[in-house]
Amino acid sequence: LFRGCKDLKSLDLAFTMPDAPAMRYFSDSLTTSSLTNLELGICPLLGDDGIIAVSEVVQRNVSLTRLDCSMTKCSEVGMEALLRSLDRHTSLISWAYSEMEGTLEGEVLLELVAGVVRRNKGLKSLVSRSLSPASCQALHESGSNLVRFFTTGSWPGRDGAAFICKTITAPQFRFLIDGGRIGCLTRPVRHQPRSKQSISDLLAVAKDGGFQLNENLMNISLMENDLSKKEDVDNLTAFAANCTSLSLLSLRASAITSEGGGSIGRIVNANCHSLVTLDLSWNKLTAVWAEESLAPVLPHCHKLKELNLSHNDLEERGFVSVCNSAVEGATSLTMIDISRNGVVPIIQSGNRSVIEAVMKLQCLTMLRTLKFLDFHWSEASTDRLSRSLAAIDPSFEIQETHVTRGN
Repeated sequence: LFRGCKDLKSLDLAFTMPDAPAMRYFSDSLTTSSLTNLELGICPLLGDDGIIAVSEVVQRNVSLTRLDCSMTKCSEVGMEALLRSLDRHTSLISWAYSEMEGTLEGEVLLELVAGVVRRNKGLKSLVSRSLSPASCQALHESGSNLVRFFTTGSWPGRDGAAFICKTITAPQFRFLIDGGRIGCLTRPVRHQPRSKQSISDLLAVAKDGGFQLNENLMNISLMENDLSKKEDVDNLTAFAANCTSLSLLSLRASAITSEGGGSIGRIVNANCHSLVTLDLSWNKLTAVWAEESLAPVLPHCHKLKELNLSHNDLEERGFVSVCNSAVEGATSLTMIDISRNGVVPIIQSGNRSVIEAVMKLQCLTMLRTLKFLDFHWSEASTDRLSRSLAAIDPSFEIQETHVTRGN
């Protein structure tokens, strides 16, 4: 099949799980030099031999504009082979090499990464496992038009932070994404951000240097960082002070407390007319934060579709506050997740304010997903809940029940 593909432009083998021998057959049979897109993400069986075979394909296709080898497994040997295969490439627009498990701790590897960045001046999207100060400097000096930066490793520390700040505050930059240990696939340990990764240095350098993100930034996603200190959250707020067009704000599993949460409320307020997704799950936010910082701004978020506040400490007061404020203006909501917040099961609490808050949500006609409980349903409890809700609104009826945890 591949031998006949002389003019193949794009090949996506992501999630196909080829092993090293399969990749060797692939490399030997695909002799084309016309590829512009090669995707091999989530292929952990390749190893060094498989990555070396990939490198031969890459080397033959110097016109590549997109290369994705993220979340594959190899050592420094395979990583070096891949980086050297990019010696003649100058047209990369999107390059992903995160979580390759080649540690990138040698001077040679770091300089090779810096060289790839330096040669590909049109690079717009970079998905990296980690960036050294040299790589950060190369990224800045290349004059790249980067619009998307996604890291799944460690931030570069103060030596490289200034160069990163210059890159991500450029006028054309749009997406700042930190995907946690393995991007969105990770399930964080509650209140435990990555110990080896702290965004503190980056935010401190931004403050000292007077850097600010541009007003047209669309996406801030900084999952599993350590934002437990109010000073860091305040620095983040100052860094994003110009942002008024955010469609996504995600600070998932970053140990944010209610003390620092007030600053996050200011970011939400500044972007209330554009926000589509707000994810503050797996933090330490309380009912006081919900009442004082979120409730006043939520009614103004008319475009908001997804609200995730799960795995915090909102309890019943916070739950009621969020529900009451949502129905006042956030009428585009399709998903609300407030589960794992210590909300006592309705059938046990007898707290009518919680039941009434749930009933108010019926005015959100676009709502498709609501999660707010912390226990496992049984058919009997579903029947009791149905009767409880019907007591308030006789027209209410559970027409279909899906028995599942947290729903």
